[in-house]
This record gives sequence, structure tokens and C-alpha cells, in this order.
Amino acid sequence: MEQPKHLARPVVDPDLPSDVRDALLSRPDLLTPASGEPPPDTGGARRPVVEALPTVPMAVSCAALPVVCLPFMVGRDRGLVLGGLLQLGLAGLWWGRGFWPFMLAEVVLEVAFLAWLLVSAGVRTDPAHLARVHHGRYYVDRDFTVRPRRQLTTPPRRLMRRAQEAVAAVQRSAVGRAGLLYDMVHPVDLPRVEWGIAETLAEHSARERRLAEILHRRGNSAEARAELEPHWQKLRADVDVVVGQVEALERYADRVRAADAVYREQRPPSDAPPVRLARPVSGDSDGSDGSDGSHGSDGPPEPVSLEDSLQEARRAARALPGRPVT
Repeated sequence: MEQPKHLARPVVDPDLPSDVRDALLSRPDLLTPASGEPPPDTGGARRPVVEALPTVPMAVSCAALPVVCLPFMVGRDRGLVLGGLLQLGLAGLWWGRGFWPFMLAEVVLEVAFLAWLLVSAGVRTDPAHLARVHHGRYYVDRDFTVRPRRQLTTPPRRLMRRAQEAVAAVQRSAVGRAGLLYDMVHPVDLPRVEWGIAETLAEHSARERRLAEILHRRGNSAEARAELEPHWQKLRADVDVVVGQVEALERYADRVRAADAVYREQRPPSDAPPVRLARPVSGDSDGSDGSDGSHGSDGPPEPVSLEDSLQEARRAARALPGRPVT
């Protein structure tokens, strides 16, 4: 089902497994607002447990390297912590107690991982069930909807759409698909940036709805408006912070588009020297670059390379919310 362009698309917690995220996004009509009730339990299909029998080698691998496997099974942050503790425990057991106690622990872990995988294989995996189980770890358009009273200069829904359009522009870019942005925030961190903005905007929207409801219950009186005004001011200030984050994301997307234009124009062979694309010089040249400044906007072009464009995108990426790029 195609999402109307004026609505925000669903945003799913990037820490969920990729197959769960894909299943949730495949049926946005089943998702309910995080601020409301979870979807009803409609039942659903279960995977036959026999399908999980080939996971025995996976259980053995997970027992040997839990720090690698657990982030994919329970989410990155929790998986790294739990897997790291198990890995350190195994190493300490081998070092302190010897080989056979270590092997016994490995067997116990293999059985535990196998049981986990078998149980997981029998859990319902249809989108309706996942939408209920993971309610609160995704946001839909209604999470960013506020009353039409215009207390906020920039509606959260519009901010969310702008952020999603910027993220989509980067993800669609040729330089991104070519891997030239991989060492910046694309593609690993962009979903996290989008999720962070969505979390904040959903919380702001909920605050706005609560304040509007209080004002409505009190008859929209002047006394109520005066009493609530400090709360509105705090909310508007918090929304302005997100406006800055969205604008930084849009600037990054603009730099990526510029780099994309250079990349599409040049398409250099991998063994060729850098090709430079002409860019007009601004008309306020004072001749300090060796020209007499008489050419104005029609003067000689200043060359721009793909490397320069990507470096501008890198600088813009450092202003994004979350982890900076170094």
C-alpha cells in the first residue's frame, strides 16, 4: 500500500532484526500509534518447528562466538553487552579452569542457543502479530499529528516528512550506492538519525495533544491560556531544536545531491586521474585569486572535483544529530 505523500511514513526501531523491520513496513495498515493501544491479537501462522532443524550449526557458532551472534538476535546494544559478557566468561573459564570445563560450558550454551532458535522458529511471524508484539517500537503518521490550533509554527508531521525525504535522497543517491558515503553516516547511521528524530517528534506531539486537551477541558479560558503558556513556550523551544536537526539533515542531503551531480557527470574510470568539473565563480571576485575580477558571474569557471563535493558532504554530516563523523 502506497503512503500518501502528505503523510509521514512509518518509522521502525533500527535495533529490531531486519526481517522484523521488513515485515512491519510491509503492512503499514496494521501498525497503530505508539501513543495508543496495540493492535488486536488476530492469531496468525506459525513456522513449523522442523524448519529450524538446520539451525543446529548456527547454535554451535553462536555458542563459540556469542559476541558476534547475539547482536543479530536481540538487537545491537543489548546483544553486544550480553555477548561480550559471555565471551569474556568463556575466555576466563578456559584460562582459569582448563579445557574441559570450557567445553562443558560450550555444550550448555549450544543447547541453550538451539532451544532459543527452535522456540523462535515456532513464534508467529505474521506482520499482525509482530505489530502487536513490537508496539511502541515503531511510529506512524498519527504519532506526529497535533491539534489544528497552530500553537506550533512547524507541525511535527511536516518535520518528519522533511527528515524522511532527506534520508531517502541520500539512500537513493548514486554516490551512496557506489559506496562513496559508506564511511560517513550512510547507510548504517541514517536510520538511527531518522529514528531519533521520530522519537523526539512523537514525544512533542503527545505533549501538544495533552496541553490542547487541558485547554479544551478548561473552556479555552484566558486564565487557562496564561497558565499553560510557559508549557507552550517550552514545547516550542524543544521543537525548534528538532527543526535545527532536520535542517542539518536537509543540508547534508543537498551536499549529497551536489556530489551526486558531479559523480553522474564525470563517471571516471577507476584508474583515471581525478576529473574536475567546472563551477562558476561568484561575481564578487576581488582579484585575490589572480584574476582581475572583471569577468563577474560570466568569468572563468572554478574547477570542482568529486573529492571536493564529497568532502563538503562529510562536513555537513558532522552536524547531524547522533554520532559525529570524524
